[in-house]
Formats: sequence, structure tokens, C-alpha cells
Amino acid sequence: MEPRHLQISQQEHEALALAGPVEKARKEQPFDPQRGLRHSQEDLRTIRKIHGEVASATTASLSARLKTRVNFELDADAIAITFSALKEAMTASGTSCINVLDVAPFGKGLLTLDLPTCFRFIDRCLGGSGRAAVPERTFFTDVEMITLDEVVGLILSGFQRSWSKVLPDFAPKYLQREMDPYVLSLPWTPTERILSSTFNIVSDIVTGEMKICLPYAPVASHLPKPGSAVFSQTSGNTSVPTLEKRLQKVPLDVRAILGRTEIPVRDLLRLKVGDLVRLDNAVGDPIYLQVEGQTKFSARLGLVGKKCGLKIEKQIREIEE
Repeated sequence: MEPRHLQISQQEHEALALAGPVEKARKEQPFDPQRGLRHSQEDLRTIRKIHGEVASATTASLSARLKTRVNFELDADAIAITFSALKEAMTASGTSCINVLDVAPFGKGLLTLDLPTCFRFIDRCLGGSGRAAVPERTFFTDVEMITLDEVVGLILSGFQRSWSKVLPDFAPKYLQREMDPYVLSLPWTPTERILSSTFNIVSDIVTGEMKICLPYAPVASHLPKPGSAVFSQTSGNTSVPTLEKRLQKVPLDVRAILGRTEIPVRDLLRLKVGDLVRLDNAVGDPIYLQVEGQTKFSARLGLVGKKCGLKIEKQIREIEE
């Protein structure tokens, strides 16, 4: 059977020629969760100014509490991402301490700290060097929770002072603490825009990261207009000389250890006025000077006028744990 050929009239040829080339099918684009998120660059710059002051205030307060310089540096500009993308980013970065906040009139907010930073701050607050090995666990003891509450309170104090220039009645409050971002109970939809500001923590005891996350829409509605007098005052990051002057006024506990010995409890209970306790060290042995519980110098005992004094002879390098 011979194949049949399709017959096209002259009019049909002319119609096809006038129609032009056939359009190619459009290539499908993968779904982007950031598509459709529109935010003002002016808003992000204003957030950066406010959170730059948060970094300065937190640097001053935590350095004074920990008695060592802890510098908070605001990273890049604040970014606006969806809540679902934020949870994925927090999960990918590893376990963090997530503090849920009440940040009226914005609603709820988040303050996150990575676990090593939390444990180092806790150790320092409890009298340690802050360089102890980080525990391999993702929970805090009762004492650690109380100490961490104090650290978070200092951060929130700087947070409050910085935002009070925009909102005089701004008073953030800590609500609860979580370790898993997927169990957070927040009134945010997966596609809601969230402002995320990252702070790099740099000190001689730890290098870590802190984030402050706020809902974009209510924050943007309360931001001052560009050129507002809110930021006309001298502000910004605290200079290094100013911070050093503040740290020089922080009181420190300094103790001279004259000697040590060990005795049984029964002998301790029998001690009375006039008894002599023999120390393990000799008269000519050096005396150790401790600063905040850490041995820093060896010295010799002597007289300064009519008062007892110490002559520092050697600095002792602390062995990092």
C-alpha cells in the first residue's frame, strides 16, 4: 500500500509563512524560596546601624562580666529570608542554643549562640579560665542554665538599649530555650520573611557566632525614616581605647598563696588558738600570686615600709587545657 501524502493548499502555505517561526517551549525554572521576597535596602541599612550598637553594648557588658575582652562584630548586612530557610540554615550549622524572646511590639524573636561559646562563657562566669574542653553533650545542667540566663540577660540589656532609641518602651524578654530549630513554637509561617543579623564573637577564650532573628514586616513598620534624628547622635562601635579604659576599671580578685598543707579532718577539728600548722613549702620558696583564681606570677615576700609586700619575679604562662 503506497503512503498517502498530506496535501496543503496555496492559501495554507501563505498562512504558515505569515505566522512566523514556532515559539520554543519555555524552560521550567526550579522553585526558589527567596523569589518574591522584596525588602528595602534602606531598612537593612537601618537595622545594621541599630545592631552595630548592639554589638558595641554587648562587647562592653560581657567583657566586664567575664573580665576578659570579648569582641562582638556585626557581620554583613542583615538579610531577609523565609522562616523555613532559616530553620534549614540553623540545622546545617550544627547544634545551637536557641533562645526564644518576646520582642513586643514585633512579636517573637530568636537569639542563638553556638554551643562551644555557651560552655566557654559559663566556665568563665563560674571562675574557670574559659578554655576548658567543651562537653560532648547538647544540654545544660541546672547551674549552667542559671549562668547562661545571666549571659543572655547581659546581651538583652544591650539589645534593649540600642532599640530604645527607636522604640522608647522596647523591653525584650527571654521566654524559653531550645536546641532543635524544628521544635520551635513560633507564630511564623514557613514563607514569612525573617530578618537575620549575624555577630562574630572574637576573644582569647572562644571564637563563635551569635544571631538575632526578627520578623521583617513588623520591624520594618517601626523603623525610622532615612535621615531621621534618631541616629544623628554620636554612636557606632566603641573604639578600642575606650573599651580598654573601661576594662582597666574592672575590679579583680588578687590573692597571694603563702603555702599549702594537707591535714586529716580529725586534726582540723582539734585546732585551737595558739596551735601551729606546718606548711609544705620552705621559708625561701617563692610565693604564687593568683588573679581571679589563676596563677599568674611567682614572687618573694618582703617589707614595703612598715607593710608586708610582694616582689614579682616571674610571670607564669598559663597552660591551656
